[in-house]
Amino acid sequence: MHRFSRLGGKSFLKPAIMARVQTGGFYKNGLSRTAVILRAEEERILLKTYTDGEHKNSTESEWASILDGIIFSRTNEQGAVELENDNLGVVYSLKMGKATKEMERYYANAIAKEVDQLDWFLLRWIPRAYNLADRLFR
Repeated sequence: MHRFSRLGGKSFLKPAIMARVQTGGFYKNGLSRTAVILRAEEERILLKTYTDGEHKNSTESEWASILDGIIFSRTNEQGAVELENDNLGVVYSLKMGKATKEMERYYANAIAKEVDQLDWFLLRWIPRAYNLADRLFR
């Protein structure tokens, strides 16, 4: 497994307790869905559907899933988050600050704004076989 990389947060010290979040995106025939599994004191699940061409492809669904995961964590009062996603390209783009396309820059900026509201945020890539959020689509 890859190690977590810190992408931001307001605190200088890593909190002792962190929420674990897994996210996944799915796209087929113009229908986009995102899934979030949040594990903190209890497990919470978010399934979201986007229609009417809101997303153009599966990559955009993955970007949206990460944004949805952060927003869902904040909504559930989690200030410290370890987020996992199985799209290597998206995770790499966020970790390395390499969002090149307009859509990628939009999500990278929206994600950065949400991360700035957290105390601590870590991100890592995981293989799809380990991503329980992705299994919610099957």
